[in-house]
Amino acid sequence: GSPDLKPERTDQWNTGLTWAASLSGKWHVQLTADGYLNHVSDKIMAVPRNLFIWQCINVGKVRVLGVDATIESTWSINPRHILTLHGSYSLQHATNRTLPTSPYYGNQLAYIPCHTGNVALSWISPWINLSFSGEGISDRYSSTEHYDGTRIGGYWEMGTTVWKDVSCGRHSLQLRVDIKNMFNRQYEIVRLYPMPGRSFMVALHYDI
Repeated sequence: GSPDLKPERTDQWNTGLTWAASLSGKWHVQLTADGYLNHVSDKIMAVPRNLFIWQCINVGKVRVLGVDATIESTWSINPRHILTLHGSYSLQHATNRTLPTSPYYGNQLAYIPCHTGNVALSWISPWINLSFSGEGISDRYSSTEHYDGTRIGGYWEMGTTVWKDVSCGRHSLQLRVDIKNMFNRQYEIVRLYPMPGRSFMVALHYDI
């Protein structure tokens, strides 16, 4: 880190709820929701110069208001076939509260999206295992000033995984195939540095 960085000071408030249910021992679901409010002085932020070099800076005063929600569900169709669902969503307003007279007062901090989410649906069976997943974020800015040209578009990217586990005596073998960014979505995480398009990965794991 930079020797000029000041340590953060934070006042935090949060509350949360959890709800769980099951039906006939075959279907289980759990929902969680957490809300929080943070007031941060000298917030430390990492801002990328490029894909490989990041710079840490302080932001004088920041208010972070957010909600996190998750869902976890399992459905045992029968002892040999199981469906699982996982999903999460985050709403986060992290805004600059340093100087009320500044034109940038109340702006969302750089590289922090307001909305973030992901979902994964998996099928586990004796023959093969299959998973579909997706993740995405909303628009964000590469600068807290939000000047022209700093807006980075949001995206939703999906992938799929197929894998098979095979027992080899006391050892196990797994063959796995991943398709990443399966719809060849064009997007950026760091401004002006496009992420790869559709790609494939094949892996073989042998547990000795």
